[in-house]
Amino acid sequence: MMKFVIPTNVFIRLYAILVWKLVILLDENSFKLRDPNIEYIRVAFDKTYHLIRSDRNYQEVIMMAGFSSFGVFQGRFVERKILLREADGEFTLTLLYRLRSHILKFRLGEWFEEKHSDWTARTMITQDLNELVQERIFEEFPGIERRVKIKRRFGAKNELNVTVIFKGHSTTSYYIGETTLRPT
Repeated sequence: MMKFVIPTNVFIRLYAILVWKLVILLDENSFKLRDPNIEYIRVAFDKTYHLIRSDRNYQEVIMMAGFSSFGVFQGRFVERKILLREADGEFTLTLLYRLRSHILKFRLGEWFEEKHSDWTARTMITQDLNELVQERIFEEFPGIERRVKIKRRFGAKNELNVTVIFKGHSTTSYYIGETTLRPT
């Protein structure tokens, strides 16, 4: 009769794999567990994304969504640069336009009030793998609302595609990212 014995090195390797996975889940600056879903977009943090080009129908879709034609032609709704940061589960999305900037501070999956100099909206941003999906609801008059969906898809090669969707019409802007140093 033969005995089956598991070699000790198998247990050591298994233990090493478990410890390695735990270390990956730990945040660098604390012993707080990381959210594994954030790992899909972690490559996008601390980068400045510069606008490369927008679709031809960009102005049409933005004006259909109810933004002023004067503001669109002035370039007030074309994001020239986009920055994304995260600290303790709170995200900061900075949108730099030609003449001004717009900063969103949010937690994934929570509604918040978004205030712009021209409008106010209720907004929620969720994550789907490497994509941040923003649901923006404008309510100018009671019972009348406009819904705009904005999808920001982060690619592996420092790419960012921003798609704005309004009533079945969509337009995409393309960005390329460069690493920015975070102030200490």
